[in-house]
Amino acid sequence: MSNNEAVGVKRRRASGVNIWYVIGGATLIVFAAGIITSLSDIKRYMRMRSM
Repeated sequence: MSNNEAVGVKRRRASGVNIWYVIGGATLIVFAAGIITSLSDIKRYMRMRSM
């Protein structure tokens, strides 16, 4: 437990690094959402082609 608490304190001190983690996470979420939407569009397009 004490080791995890020490890690938490270190993370709180490095607030500048945490901002980059947030930015990276946000970009990953947007990237994943874009891939999911494009996949659904491709499936719709393939369905139209098969018709």
